[in-house]
Amino acid sequence: MPRLLARHGPPLLLALAALGACGGGGGDPGSLPIAGGTGAIALNVTDAPVDGLVRAVVQFSGVALKRFGQDEQVFTFDPPLRIDLLALQGFESAPLLPSTLVNAGPYESLRLVVDADRDSLESYVVLPGGAQRPLYLPSGAESGLRVTRGFSVPPGGPVALTIDFDLRKSLGEPDSALGPFPLRPALRLVNNSSIGGIQGTAGVAALADASCPFPANPELNVNLVYVFDGFGTQPDDIDGGGVEPVTTGRLQRNSLGAWFYRIGFLPPGQYTVAFTCQGASEDPQRSDNLVFLGARNVLVVTDQVTSADFF
Repeated sequence: MPRLLARHGPPLLLALAALGACGGGGGDPGSLPIAGGTGAIALNVTDAPVDGLVRAVVQFSGVALKRFGQDEQVFTFDPPLRIDLLALQGFESAPLLPSTLVNAGPYESLRLVVDADRDSLESYVVLPGGAQRPLYLPSGAESGLRVTRGFSVPPGGPVALTIDFDLRKSLGEPDSALGPFPLRPALRLVNNSSIGGIQGTAGVAALADASCPFPANPELNVNLVYVFDGFGTQPDDIDGGGVEPVTTGRLQRNSLGAWFYRIGFLPPGQYTVAFTCQGASEDPQRSDNLVFLGARNVLVVTDQVTSADFF
């Protein structure tokens, strides 16, 4: 676990001193003693699947938290933390900021300080043949990746949040055959105290549908489940406009040969899920005419996993 170096005024420093005295760490903010006027926060990261890559490693050098009307609280990781986002799909996540005491109250945003330059391999992707390509931020590595959804740290109480990177939306195409990959932030923030999930399987009728590029060989298709807000939502691709999926999940074969998917970190509520075997045609920078099958309503409940199969 990297050492945290905080840059902020005296109140936060006193809180951090209290944290150091009790040997804090780990991903459960409820394990920390909390004084009045402060709260504990923990941040994890997860990811939605992306095609054509073996690894997608992002180097984090810090996290900045911004309360309304105040300067950022910046926590620097020493040394920086590298995380392979492709290993964090379905119900998987990795700790980013361990349980840390901060000033309580409403926060307007958080910023992930990322080391990602087009001329270095601090952050990088690995292609199927083993070649590495840099990951870079088109807007420049100085600003980092900002999550503008607000959240609150309750006084005397903990909060645990997860950031979904969603590389299917965030990762752009390189500008040349040997060029670096642009990382355009499409971050989703959820509160771990109020999340559920969806899982299910797909049968031959869906996997061998006439719309599939390779109906006789499902392994050659990119089989995905898209999740949309609300009941009865008309499924659409990722194109930056109109109806956009909340997230996606990729179907994989288990040891028994069945095709299954898992999608976690969803706030409770009403959703529409739909299957497509045309995921290889998805380009988040344009509108694609994907064929969706078996659209159905799913109710996600806190701390439960709802089943939705496609046959």
